[in-house]
Amino acid sequence: MRHDEYTPIGSVRRALRLLDVVAASDRPLPARALAHQTGEPLPTTNHLLRTLVHERHLRRVDDGYLLGDRVHALLRRGRDQLIAARAHPTLRMLHDELGCPAYFATYADGELRVLDVVDTPALPRFGDSLGLRDSAHAAALSSCLLACLPARERAAHLRRQGVTSPRVEPYTDPTALYDRLAEPAPTGPETEEEYAGGTAIWVAAPVRGHSLLGALAVSVSRRRLPRFFERRSQLSHAARRIARVLEFVTTGP
Repeated sequence: MRHDEYTPIGSVRRALRLLDVVAASDRPLPARALAHQTGEPLPTTNHLLRTLVHERHLRRVDDGYLLGDRVHALLRRGRDQLIAARAHPTLRMLHDELGCPAYFATYADGELRVLDVVDTPALPRFGDSLGLRDSAHAAALSSCLLACLPARERAAHLRRQGVTSPRVEPYTDPTALYDRLAEPAPTGPETEEEYAGGTAIWVAAPVRGHSLLGALAVSVSRRRLPRFFERRSQLSHAARRIARVLEFVTTGP
């Protein structure tokens, strides 16, 4: 068989068609309506629906079927992947020009997520992708994001996450951290932290879009600090570039 030949798998096509019909509806649809809209026999439709519910791609409610948790997770991951792909060239450029690892993270649905890291064996990242889930305040990248949040949302996030970390100084004191994050949201690459006993400095800048809150950061080793500070304005330029590039992704269909 040639690579350009295609033999569709019928059961997969039927299951995907059911997902399309459920997604296009503004209300739950019962099995009979789904069978009618897809043109499939009701027994076949019921069999596919049971499988999709079992796999959590659909959810059954009293009056029909809705998209399930796994579909919503796929939608979120797909959006994250699209955002990361659009931001990646700028991260690569920043890494190459400044000679240090570059990181990009977003804040959405109450969660900080690192979407992309650009490093090389010669210029490796510091730490384990920052461990943002367990110590969100611990690096400049996450401090920058939290400082951009409305005060009430920031306080709620810090209550959920806690405010201590054994890895990063000086923000292990709750009062100091709240004071630090209560300052006006940064507009340039001015959020800095010291990491791992002084082996690196984190510098971050906010990325603000119409419906996106993110942060761009670099981790600079002590020996590379002089070179970095000569060109540190490139970080804020890169943050603005990413915001422009992502405007369609976060506002388009």
